[in-house]
Amino acid sequence: MAISIEPTTTCNLRCPQCPSGLRQFTRDTGNINIDLNKKILDQVGKQLQHINYYFQGEPFIHPDFLTLVKEARARNIYVITSTNAHFITPEIAEKIVTSGLSEIIVSIDGLTQETYEQYRINGKLEKVITGTKNLIAAKNKMKRPNPVVTFQFLVTKHNEHEIDKLYALGESIGVDEVRLKSVQVYDYETGRDLIPENETCSR
Repeated sequence: MAISIEPTTTCNLRCPQCPSGLRQFTRDTGNINIDLNKKILDQVGKQLQHINYYFQGEPFIHPDFLTLVKEARARNIYVITSTNAHFITPEIAEKIVTSGLSEIIVSIDGLTQETYEQYRINGKLEKVITGTKNLIAAKNKMKRPNPVVTFQFLVTKHNEHEIDKLYALGESIGVDEVRLKSVQVYDYETGRDLIPENETCSR
């Protein structure tokens, strides 16, 4: 009923607990071929209801990512992706809406540049907020309910004090949902400084 397809292993950021950010993959890397994507959908598409088009790379780095989305949506499959929103210009935002994408998760892991870059290394919080606003504006312009826009906040020791403000920001921008996520620490020795004090936000 549901599968995950990784569009690309490439990412523009260097998140410290992610194989893509660390450039430490133990598997083949690159972009998925459009024909392979179509082959997968041809083989299992009749049973599919849901696709996660993301894993450890930034989907919008794939030059034909929205072609993958359109192929799935043409089969009436619910499609979700997750992004750091750095590449969502007004033009790309309109293409996202017209692609039929069902839902998009925007990773926003801090409400100041200082807290954001503690995990999203090389990232710019301003680009995340601007990209999200571009997406909301495109939806409003075209009068489309989709994609559902979700702010996802990876709770760490550096940003846990900003959670209340996060909900206010989400409401002011007009996102559909705000979601908290616990950080996955692969290596306790290098990742223990990320673990929040609030145990309800910790794995």
